[in-house]
Amino acid sequence: MLAAALLPGLILPLSSGPEPRILSCIAGYYRCFGVPNVADLHAWGCDIGNATDCSGRAIPPRPQSPLGLAVACHGQQLHNTTGQDGTPVTFSLPVDIASVSAAHFRWLFADGSTRAPGCVIHGGAPANEPNELQTLALLGDAGGWSGPTPGSGPMAAVGLEVVGPLMLIAPNGSKVSAQGLSYHGPAMDYANGIFLLSAEFQPFTTAGERLGGGVYPNHCRVLYPKTTHRLRLLFDGGVTIDGHRPITPDRTDLFQLLDSHGVSLPSGVVLGLADLGTAPAPVKQCEKDTWAHDNDNYLDVCLDMSWYKLPPAQVHVLCGEATQISAPKGVRYPCKPHTIAVTGAQPPYAAKPSATDSRLAAETLPLVVLPLLI
Repeated sequence: MLAAALLPGLILPLSSGPEPRILSCIAGYYRCFGVPNVADLHAWGCDIGNATDCSGRAIPPRPQSPLGLAVACHGQQLHNTTGQDGTPVTFSLPVDIASVSAAHFRWLFADGSTRAPGCVIHGGAPANEPNELQTLALLGDAGGWSGPTPGSGPMAAVGLEVVGPLMLIAPNGSKVSAQGLSYHGPAMDYANGIFLLSAEFQPFTTAGERLGGGVYPNHCRVLYPKTTHRLRLLFDGGVTIDGHRPITPDRTDLFQLLDSHGVSLPSGVVLGLADLGTAPAPVKQCEKDTWAHDNDNYLDVCLDMSWYKLPPAQVHVLCGEATQISAPKGVRYPCKPHTIAVTGAQPPYAAKPSATDSRLAAETLPLVVLPLLI
């Protein structure tokens, strides 16, 4: 099935694991960066969602303006900041941010031509917490204006290649070049919907978590103090309910976690979702619809494994009528049911926080987060 083509291998030290690779590159955010007004946002098919706040007022989508895009791409080679295309690219390993340059990438087109993006959003935003950094947002002309509707023309990008010395960071701390990696997979077709790329079972730690400012901290123990482990989910693009309303901590119904016997984990094990927004969790529907979140493609399922010893072995993404998740352009591009294997589910299962975890968390400094979905 399609999801199987996206399933990454185990991420291991380079001496014993597979070579690094590009897990996905989404084409389809055509003309959606640097949008002058809401009318253009709708006309260009970028976002069709609306929400209502708790006073009953409609909250229309707010496009990222050309000025906002100019700020996000300051100092780079993006000369036109209106109606630019975006392609988030996700790697199997974290990116060495100091090595990032738009000149290291080439969009590939069906006629054999190539084009460099004009910008990579600074700092790996929006998935820019120190324990994330696997996804970069590339902006420029990926062919979104080559047809009568966004991405419909003969010159829409069909692939991506790394042509410069972009570096990735291996689990053992060494750096490995991504130069020569390419992607031509199913994520290039936006109509395939959002996909879960990896699910990693981890003892809970605050190492690498941003601990203050805006929507932070948003790790599991902010809302669920009994968390011992988390299942870290990495999607190929930013995930929401409908392209506008955020996924909220109570939406555990979006996923089914199965142990090695194919049995669903008990409800007392699955506490809720995190790596979204900070406390307090929203309660009323109007609060959920307007809850501030981090706009990225990571999501944690918070687990209490203190009394249940069979870890999750598979994650089923339901994608049903009442359990849809969407990329930024919304429900016109629904996700499809798919299942992937969990990595990292090895005994012992008891969490063992260390003094090092606390020190690393204290050293994590808050960074500016751009109002941008990848």
